[in-house]
Amino acid sequence: MPVTAEGIETAAQLALLECEKYDEIQAYHISPPRPARDVPHFLSMPPASDGATDFS
Repeated sequence: MPVTAEGIETAAQLALLECEKYDEIQAYHISPPRPARDVPHFLSMPPASDGATDFS
């Protein structure tokens, strides 16, 4: 059964979940909630070195 971890807010939490082999994450650490019109821009951005995204 696939497992999704939600609410990841720090790099340490993300690292722990990566070690535990979670299938998916939903994370404020990656990006706060954004309107659908921002998705193409978000997907075209290179990932930050810490996994977070500066979406400004």
